Amino acid sequence: MMQKIKEYFANFSLLDWVLLAFASLSITISSILLKSSALTIVCSLTGVIYVILWAKRYKIALIFCLVYVSLYIWQSVNYQNWGEVIQSGFSLIVAIVLIFLWLFGKNNDNKKLFSATQKLCWQEWVVVSFVGIGITIGYYFLLKELNTPSLYLATSNLSLLTISLYFMIRRHYAMFLFFLLSNLLQIFIWLRPVFTGSNIGIESIPLIFSFFTFLISNVRGFFEWRKTMKFSKTEINEELNNEKKHKGEI
Repeated sequence: MMQKIKEYFANFSLLDWVLLAFASLSITISSILLKSSALTIVCSLTGVIYVILWAKRYKIALIFCLVYVSLYIWQSVNYQNWGEVIQSGFSLIVAIVLIFLWLFGKNNDNKKLFSATQKLCWQEWVVVSFVGIGITIGYYFLLKELNTPSLYLATSNLSLLTISLYFMIRRHYAMFLFFLLSNLLQIFIWLRPVFTGSNIGIESIPLIFSFFTFLISNVRGFFEWRKTMKFSKTEINEELNNEKKHKGEI
């Protein structure tokens, strides 16, 4: 077990260690000073580990995603952030499906996710855009009925997360752009009770530090997955060329 853990951390870059150190220190110190709950601390730290491992395409990130999302749902229910509860429920389902595909897929012995996908056609982008508009309208009225605080922010964030989950299933690097925009909205959603002077809101500040880490990690993840996709396409082309040469020799 320890050997496997060391293998994951062995490939951490300086940026990974800096992100992990910043998040761990900021979350821990702020939690102590603000007397945050154990739920807030564990949720924040688990989320940081999840996004760093996900940016590096490690499949084990899905396990951390499962734990983080479950804790985040609990946290969001306590603050009645129903938009976050709904999007986290969707994330939980996607994480479970991806874990199932990982465990029973053909490449289940590979510890890294294959990020290569075909280039999305313009028709798919059009469909995603229209669906995005439709679900935004639907989410608005749903969250309004639930008396969700920060209604416009919550609606926008829920729509962005839904679209990002689609790209997550497609394993396309565009998901990181939507994750990044969502992180910005989440920061404001959790800052709202802080600005109102709510003690409960102030106690959630460690979560805000974790979202700042998410921002940086998602920027990094976007370029890492995009680069890997290009490499994967090159490898596929090389395999096809080798097959053609082999058939020519026969």
